[in-house]
Amino acid sequence: MPYSPGYDADAVHEREQELLLRIVQRTAENLIDISNSHSIERLQQQDAIDPMDEINEAIEHIEIDYVGDLVVPLT
Repeated sequence: MPYSPGYDADAVHEREQELLLRIVQRTAENLIDISNSHSIERLQQQDAIDPMDEINEAIEHIEIDYVGDLVVPLT
């Protein structure tokens, strides 16, 4: 850039560096780590599957007797 009165190249360069540093810091603060989100999603799915497995197992062990139109659990 051509020299002009009142122009301080070092000050401009320092100001640019400060602005870039601020941009990098804000970007780093706003980044989302998605590598863990996949693990969390799998855990949440497993949390839903575990009770379903227990319920299905309990249902398999229920003995029922059909009396007319009435279903009577024997256990």
